[in-house]
Amino acid sequence: LPKSGWRLGWDVFSYLVPPEGGGGHIGDGIRPSERGKGLGTKMIALALEESDKLGIKRVLMCCNKNNLASARTIQKNGGVLQDEISVDGEIVQRYWIER
Repeated sequence: LPKSGWRLGWDVFSYLVPPEGGGGHIGDGIRPSERGKGLGTKMIALALEESDKLGIKRVLMCCNKNNLASARTIQKNGGVLQDEISVDGEIVQRYWIER
């Protein structure tokens, strides 16, 4: 999402998701100065539109348990908590989004 030549955030999409890991189909991040403006929610929505085009109807997203803002953006896009796992000493929440 560009703003006057600055990157406000990023999305990464992957077809392959290791079932035992803390990764997901979509990863995202927002520049600290732009957080709290709904950009993460919008970026995930745009990434989900792309997953629809690719025929991926069940999307996994993960976030650290202590990252409440990330969890909210996933939930706002339909994410349902599957479980929590330990990855490198961190608790990771895994959410599925059904399309």
